[in-house]
Amino acid sequence: MKCHPILLISYLSLIFFIAQNVSAHESIHHQGNPRGIESVDFKAKHISRVVTAGYPVTFGIYAFTHREPTTYITVKDDKNIEHNCIKTNFLAFDVDDSFAFDIDENIRVEFLIDRSQTSSLVYGYDQHGSEKANALVDFEGVKKGLLWSTVTFEKARFVNRGMSNTDFAITTNETMFYEDELEKDASTSLVLCDLKISRDKSKHQAKALAKTLVKSSVKTTAIKKVNFSFTDENKNTPVRVGLYNSSGSAVLLDDVSLPLPYYEDKSQQLSLTSYPPYQYWPHDNRYFYYIDGQFTKDLSIGTYTLISSKGPEYRLNKQIFNVTANSGTVNINTKMKRWMNLPALGWYSGDVHIHIKREQKDNQNLAAILSAEDVHFSNLLEMSTHKSNHFEQYAFGKKGTFVKNDFAIIPGIEGPRTAHRGHAIALNVKETFKQEDSFFLYNKHFNYYQQQGALIGYAHVGSKEFNASWGLALDMPFGLIDFVEIMQNQRLRAEFWYDFLNLGFKLSPAAGSDYPYFEQPGAVRSYVKMPVTKGVDNKNFNTDDWYKYLQKGNTFVSNAPLIELQVDGQAIGTTITLKPEHRLKITANASINSDYDRLKELELVHCGEVIKQIKAPAHGVSQLSFEHEVTTKSSGWLALRAKGENYAIAHTGAIYLADEHGSSVCKKQAPAVIKSMLARLDALENTQLNINKELEYWEATGLDKAFNQQQPLLNKQIAEARAYYLALKMRF
Repeated sequence: MKCHPILLISYLSLIFFIAQNVSAHESIHHQGNPRGIESVDFKAKHISRVVTAGYPVTFGIYAFTHREPTTYITVKDDKNIEHNCIKTNFLAFDVDDSFAFDIDENIRVEFLIDRSQTSSLVYGYDQHGSEKANALVDFEGVKKGLLWSTVTFEKARFVNRGMSNTDFAITTNETMFYEDELEKDASTSLVLCDLKISRDKSKHQAKALAKTLVKSSVKTTAIKKVNFSFTDENKNTPVRVGLYNSSGSAVLLDDVSLPLPYYEDKSQQLSLTSYPPYQYWPHDNRYFYYIDGQFTKDLSIGTYTLISSKGPEYRLNKQIFNVTANSGTVNINTKMKRWMNLPALGWYSGDVHIHIKREQKDNQNLAAILSAEDVHFSNLLEMSTHKSNHFEQYAFGKKGTFVKNDFAIIPGIEGPRTAHRGHAIALNVKETFKQEDSFFLYNKHFNYYQQQGALIGYAHVGSKEFNASWGLALDMPFGLIDFVEIMQNQRLRAEFWYDFLNLGFKLSPAAGSDYPYFEQPGAVRSYVKMPVTKGVDNKNFNTDDWYKYLQKGNTFVSNAPLIELQVDGQAIGTTITLKPEHRLKITANASINSDYDRLKELELVHCGEVIKQIKAPAHGVSQLSFEHEVTTKSSGWLALRAKGENYAIAHTGAIYLADEHGSSVCKKQAPAVIKSMLARLDALENTQLNINKELEYWEATGLDKAFNQQQPLLNKQIAEARAYYLALKMRF
């Protein structure tokens, strides 16, 4: 079979007829883990374990659309012989370590596929030098019956870096598309009946002989001790590190690195996302580790590349060094130099959306990792489904808050969260709301959290998943929402946020990595302007200030650039009351650490439309700025956004332009926005609940019953929100 590289349409994007004489039973997802890892009863030589998951992602492939439970079936071949098979969206395989572990070979794998029930086949595997070795199999015109399909895993490594410590995986191309990108009756499942895996015997035997000779040698000079240290202002500092040999493979540092919980696993080695837009990393290999300031590693003779980073406020370091036969102990000392000290200017970075299960004993380790990314406010969110919680926090409020210097870990909650009306977030909560009989009545949760002084927002705003736009249309009229998460996955999705600003709502933007679902903590950031604190320590660092000023809107979201806007000398988040023929004086600035990207353009946005734009010369610049004056008669808002040559983006919060009544409504845009809000409310009211679209669909038992019970109260709130928009409509 021929194989072709996959074009992954989206990170988020099993149904067909069952073959003759099928007997089936469903497998059961393991409880207590958020992605529903499930052991699969599948036996093959040299395969020690097979797993699937409700939400599987590994080696650049995944399953999202039309996910269903794995089933065990029998399929007859053309000779009427029955085969025991598995029907599923996704399978991951752990190769027996005694057969192959930390190798560098081409591996041959043969899959026995029921083509009649397999729409396509995509594989991904652990490869030297890459975190996204994957391809689409060409079935060469075969459309039905059992088929042996052979693929070659080039430069396979197999060091258990896949989902749940596996080495390779298979899925279908269709399940990686959004549902609206598929044909109506498209199948997203595959049927696997057998598997064979083999190594190149000659290479395998040669390597085994070489290892034997090395072990028997009286004098060995192939290994040298190398000491690494990383300092900031002459003190050891945590960093993100990639260490790669001359062939581009990552040196394994599991024994000397900081473990970061990844779902239910403790993972030492992680990787930057493998789909565009790509975070910049100065090496083709995107595997990395977190190091607490220093480590020692025995290295073979050769040439190595060391990458070290500490977030976009620090310069990136790339060093090439040699370990030779004549080397004694090698010392590699790296000074982490600042590009800019934003806290000294009052700007403190935060990530509003991180999922890590935490006990009190974990605080020091997690603080070191978050310091390695230079994230000052890390919001660790417990995550709720209808029946259970994941990524549990040991305490909330002050008891659950951990502060070390000017770095803070603060517990929060992502919940309620449904695919029907969006995923909600509450930041800086003192205790969680636990009433199951109100799971669809988000307003009850929000009122409870607001009484604690918590901030309320919606996650994943602007994406195609989870209908956050419906939930926002419902909740905004009641003054329940403080922020919307508009930056995630290196993408800025501001359209829905603009809608609410155009209706006169004051609403802050926010950025969240949603680790471990998407990227590493701090991949995107909310910067909040706080009073500058000198001599920061645990006693005088007031974490509540960050939330206070985030709520006020003195914030910008960014994945690298610093961006600032002033109007008539007023900062982001303020309200300016317009005078007749008011001439506004605007100052706009953006800058970026050129180790990451170069700025391409800077845009001033008024009521969702660009009214001023400057572009950089070819290849971009590290700084863009302009001064501008504009006369306006009507209310509205202004904000600034910046774009880089490659992936960098940033957007300020709004500065509100109020009329004599205090309103910042954009009168030109409001009628169309009101129409869209009413349509969203209609959709929320009339669309049936589909529990199969829940991210944790395997935990959705009873959710439909809860929805039916709560729907009358939900519809009452919808009616009240509709009345609000209709009254607003009468003004235009």
